[in-house]
Amino acid sequence: MTGQEQTPADGPEGALWAFALAVYGRRGVAEACLCLQDRCGADVPLMLAVLFAAGRGMAPDRGRMERLDTLCRDWRSEVVMPLRKARRWIKGRDWMETHAAVPALRDGIKALELEAERIELMALEAEVASWGEPARAPATTDYRNVLAEFLRFCEAGSGSDAEGADVEKAVATIVEAVRKETL
Repeated sequence: MTGQEQTPADGPEGALWAFALAVYGRRGVAEACLCLQDRCGADVPLMLAVLFAAGRGMAPDRGRMERLDTLCRDWRSEVVMPLRKARRWIKGRDWMETHAAVPALRDGIKALELEAERIELMALEAEVASWGEPARAPATTDYRNVLAEFLRFCEAGSGSDAEGADVEKAVATIVEAVRKETL
């Protein structure tokens, strides 16, 4: 998620997109997501899909997380990540200040990255919907535990470090935002 505002899709497909925008738009969440992405190897759309499912009483177990990850892994590595890499590379270079057309190009790449993440979220939402009806009321969801399990899943796949005060703060920020969106 790049922080750029978009309008959620209408109808049932788009509920995850609307949830993602609402959570991501809360104060401190963009930075918290970036922390978990960079420190723990978390794919933000995948993380938001896991939290979305949990909020509907369908907390993904390890097998479901693996299916969700497998569903979007190639898309993430071949489309989303190259766009993100290009956008980040441009941001930190002299080109941004010395070539007038570069900021607009970067903004265009950012828009494409966001659209690629929206497409990923649509695929993830369809998979979550295939799981059937919720098993319990969302009010009983322990988002901190769901997020901790998700980070262990990410850590196992990436060898990254899901510990530290900054990670704990990021987790707390995201959990608070998700709780506010699911009230």
